[in-house]
Amino acid sequence: NLLGNGRKIQSIFGFCDVRQFTDTTECLQEEVMLFVNRIAHILHSIVVQCDGAANKNIGDAFLLTWKVKSNDPDCSFSEEDFAGDKALYSFIKTMIEMNRHEDFLCNFSSRALSELYDRMPGYKCRIGCGLHFGWAIEGAIGSNKKIDASYISPHVNMSETLEGLTKEYGVSILMSEPFYDLLSPQAAAGCRKVDVIETSESQPMGIY
Repeated sequence: NLLGNGRKIQSIFGFCDVRQFTDTTECLQEEVMLFVNRIAHILHSIVVQCDGAANKNIGDAFLLTWKVKSNDPDCSFSEEDFAGDKALYSFIKTMIEMNRHEDFLCNFSSRALSELYDRMPGYKCRIGCGLHFGWAIEGAIGSNKKIDASYISPHVNMSETLEGLTKEYGVSILMSEPFYDLLSPQAAAGCRKVDVIETSESQPMGIY
């Protein structure tokens, strides 16, 4: 029975959102599907190469996961899997590849390109990303008509919250303190703490 009980797992959750998507959709119209699928092709390929998994595609957003072997919710960096390093590398690599393949991502009809650049001169395809680590309940949601593999947890929501905050802090990636603690010393050395925020449990949490 696929719709039975879920199971509790520890995972890194990565949430990516395409910038200026509403304006882009209005300009591209039917061609927006080509646009989203080209981004997904780059993002998903890199995530899978880095031992992650693509979970959900939500219009202009993507949820990615990296399950962590440890059952300890307070676990930190482990040389066995480098899960934190792989997740961070995936997003940085995706941004590099999107910039490199701008012509591929924005290969649209003359009409669509004209509307896109008239509305947003110098348009570049960009994403914002949030990374968080915590527990979640993994399972199937739906009915005999449609089933989706899903994760339910406030930690999933936190990755989306962090992505939303990237716009306020003027950065492309924001990471939570629990995620930062998973990074190797070499990866952590390239990150900087930008603030301390209050979580839904009214606990302070550093963001990087």
